Amino acid sequence: MIGCVKGVITILRIEFQMRASGELKRLEAEITDLSRIELDNAIYAGNDSWLEFLTMTTESDVDLGSELSALSAVEVLDSSRLTRTSRVWYVLLLVDEPKRFILETIVTNGAVPHRIYVEQGRLKAIASVRDWDHLKGFADEIEAAYGSFELVGTTQVDTLTYPLGSDRLKYTVRGKLTEDQLNALETSFRMGYYAVPQTATSEDVAKRLDISQSTLSTKLRKAQYNLLAVLFGERTEERKHE
Repeated sequence: MIGCVKGVITILRIEFQMRASGELKRLEAEITDLSRIELDNAIYAGNDSWLEFLTMTTESDVDLGSELSALSAVEVLDSSRLTRTSRVWYVLLLVDEPKRFILETIVTNGAVPHRIYVEQGRLKAIASVRDWDHLKGFADEIEAAYGSFELVGTTQVDTLTYPLGSDRLKYTVRGKLTEDQLNALETSFRMGYYAVPQTATSEDVAKRLDISQSTLSTKLRKAQYNLLAVLFGERTEERKHE
């Protein structure tokens, strides 16, 4: 039952981290140059097997599909890059997880998972719990099951927001933006063009992409329009920018 203060629904949003475990830990340890694994969704397939939808990011241009196929006890059902040169891969695996699978543990303890990812040997997660008493019991269960639990932060909110696997924005975007647009956005983001404070100028990004600043500006405007069209719907008098 969600908490309620003076007629307003209250939820405790928590961010925590712990030692990575299971197949997420093994994937990070065995795949070359892997910087992050994000668990987008998981479906129980029986006999301790799970269908796991992952976003995997590498530090360099490696053939992640081939590396995954070489692993034992992992069946690669699908793997594709965001673009031909992107370091972001979307992967669907059939894997055997140990009895204590973090997603299952979170859900069976009454919390709502919003984000789960692994980087540098640490599993980090965002979830919602009912109140502070629920948080204490939840933390104790995680600590007992995995041997570690570190609370990073808490926020009291009045909306639950999407649970893990419900927000399909990034998969929708793949069909709405061209590869050139995605490449321009990804390069700009990774170089720090969108950072606050900004750590790369449009001139820096254009030089990296070997295009003019005016061409970069056009690509980014079209990409941003198509991205906003996914969120808010396209203007009826204008067709999709290509």
